[in-house]
Amino acid sequence: MKRYLSVIVPLIYMVTLGILTYPRILFSAGGVYSTATKHGDPRTGVYYTNALPRGSCGQCHSGHTSRGQSYDFGLYAPNDNNFCWTTGGAGGCHSQGGKDSYRGAMKMSTAHTSGTLLWPGTREQTPSPPARSSADRGKCINCHTPHGYEAPHPHSLKPTLSQLVPNQTTVWEEILCEACHRDIENQTTKTYAHPVDTPSYAMRHQSTEGHASHNDYKWRYGYYSSLHGPPANMRHAECQDCHNVHTTSTSTHLPGSTSSNPASGALIGSTGVAVNNGPEWTTPTYKWINFDSTGYHPRGYSGIGYEYQLCFKCHSSWTAQPKAAGLGGVYSNYDQTDQSVEFNPNNSSFHWVENNIGSSKAYSGSAYANGFSYNSKMYCSDCHKDDARDTPKGPHGSSTPRLLGVQVPGSRFTDWNNTVNYRSNPNTVFCFNCHSFGATGFLKESSKNLHTNEHDEKPCQACHIAIPHGWKRARLIAYTTDPSPYNYGGSTARIISWTQSNGDYRKESCSTVGGGCHQ
Repeated sequence: MKRYLSVIVPLIYMVTLGILTYPRILFSAGGVYSTATKHGDPRTGVYYTNALPRGSCGQCHSGHTSRGQSYDFGLYAPNDNNFCWTTGGAGGCHSQGGKDSYRGAMKMSTAHTSGTLLWPGTREQTPSPPARSSADRGKCINCHTPHGYEAPHPHSLKPTLSQLVPNQTTVWEEILCEACHRDIENQTTKTYAHPVDTPSYAMRHQSTEGHASHNDYKWRYGYYSSLHGPPANMRHAECQDCHNVHTTSTSTHLPGSTSSNPASGALIGSTGVAVNNGPEWTTPTYKWINFDSTGYHPRGYSGIGYEYQLCFKCHSSWTAQPKAAGLGGVYSNYDQTDQSVEFNPNNSSFHWVENNIGSSKAYSGSAYANGFSYNSKMYCSDCHKDDARDTPKGPHGSSTPRLLGVQVPGSRFTDWNNTVNYRSNPNTVFCFNCHSFGATGFLKESSKNLHTNEHDEKPCQACHIAIPHGWKRARLIAYTTDPSPYNYGGSTARIISWTQSNGDYRKESCSTVGGGCHQ
């Protein structure tokens, strides 16, 4: 017996010493607790009591009993969400409204703390935690582990076995979200999509992007990320770049509203960029909207107030814009355009996306379809979304170039190029999702519809700009002298000059290149 003890006791001592000097404890496959985790960091880790070092096990575990009571796993309180939201002790933890909560007060979420949330497990990451039992519905531990988790990133080009999954989560980035949101995963894997599942973009996202409590200004405002400035090779799009999972709700917007278009519940608490517009076709000044910023949402929520403010993080000159690769056709050869310039409500024409600013300049007659009107409050995702169905909403992915979607599920109005026209393709032209081809302000002597009669063999881009967000000419009219990509391919626009009319157009109202009717 002594012989065995002489071997076992030193072995136990060596294991114990190893744990104390380098606290990486394996609880299950993938489970760890080390100073590299958010909770275990001795400088900024979990801190419930000042009687123990920050980040130590005793900050959560009190042994077998706490104040005469026994709780699961030796915790000092019941093992539920309230344990994470504790506000007592030496500074509290993830309190409601607390600045220490990553990207906002987690307790505000109605989507991810409801009884419907339950981790289903995933086969995309190995190792990964098994499915949770029904007793864990709505708990933080469906997405997070208090101890940390190690696993290779399945979508990374260079996976290793020693990668700590960030932010106390158990599964990497989009794989965590897609385990429950399979319908959205089906969208992001379409031909034209935000590159959520693109392997070359894996692990670029930083938890400090947009985090107001970070000390470094450039990191705090995403300077070295997808959002702003160098290095350009860090550009990316993860679920959390658009959604704040700790504050979101399940509500979505209704297209065509004429009363208001605030950011929907899915975007509550998201970061973005506000604009202060100048004269027509000029670059605005920008102001960062943090996840806990107030005063932007008309219903009093934190973060952005309108969807376009989210989109401008990547699709405006607030950031460094790369080539428009993946957009398809002639657009792939140009830099992405500055949409904050295009949607400026001081322009002569625009789709009214910045509709909390300015007023509509569209034709006020009955020229619209599917619930839209001249003064509809628009969202970017009214046009950019799934091409096959209307839910789930949002610009996740589409089979149609430029991530174009449809207003009515099953609609074929998906074509936007210089080869389709009303005469040959009456049921495919994208504009007819919102614009009625049977009613228009483009009339000859106040009666004849010039869109569907005398110009029905021409593509829309023969007269209108190819990126119809907004333009420095009324009715989005394109001239032959306009540059690409606004003049589709640099040669599709046919108009040399044009005189606007109030429903009484004549041949002399327009002159075109190459002769024809308008010489």
